[in-house]
Amino acid sequence: MAAIANRYARALADVSFKLGQHEVVERELEQFGQMLDGNRELSAFYADPAINAVRKKAATSNLLARLGFCKTTGNFIHVLVERDRMGRFNEMLEAFRRGVRDRLGIGPTRISWVGSSRVWATPSTTVRFGSSCSR
Repeated sequence: MAAIANRYARALADVSFKLGQHEVVERELEQFGQMLDGNRELSAFYADPAINAVRKKAATSNLLARLGFCKTTGNFIHVLVERDRMGRFNEMLEAFRRGVRDRLGIGPTRISWVGSSRVWATPSTTVRFGSSCSR
């Protein structure tokens, strides 16, 4: 399944970089992942095979509309719902993060927060992401 997660995440990273949305997409995916992790009913809803994909997709559309996620993030989540891959959401989020780091030329990292900004630290550099990117 790791290969599938990597394939989905790589495609999302490609699209989000082309559109200049990788930071927004990552932030929205993290928010959605936190909702899944923190809400057993929502996780159970997506895991329940008795609930068909049409119903899951409609509920997801309503949820995404309320959250105000960008189209790129929404489309990705819809694909996961349609293909019954929501159980692998966190794995795909991690694969997406790796794809983002790869495209930014950042190797193995330690991630931490400084104020409202995310900081990626490598042995040779620290990059801060917030409203702007600086080294």
